[in-house]
Amino acid sequence: MYTNSINHTLKMVLDTLKEPTVHNLSSHDKEFNNIIKKEMAVFSLYDNLDLTTQQRELIDKCIEARNNSNMDYATLCYLAGIIDTIQLLNNMGMLQSNH
Repeated sequence: MYTNSINHTLKMVLDTLKEPTVHNLSSHDKEFNNIIKKEMAVFSLYDNLDLTTQQRELIDKCIEARNNSNMDYATLCYLAGIIDTIQLLNNMGMLQSNH
């Protein structure tokens, strides 16, 4: 329970830290913007499908679940990048030891 609470808090802090950086990077990345345009086109097609309410709700739940797992994975990748950077700087002797 304690560990889950710390992990949850850490993920929330990392999400807050990464948002401005990711926004800045993604807004200037042509490849990412092309992917977003394609995504919007697909969602437009989805919106125009003749689906029952039940079918649309199920698909929306699937999309939401995938989005949530992708967001959590992105946060873990961000954390991995921080850890890797610290290890790299340490291996290069650029971090001072307090020993």
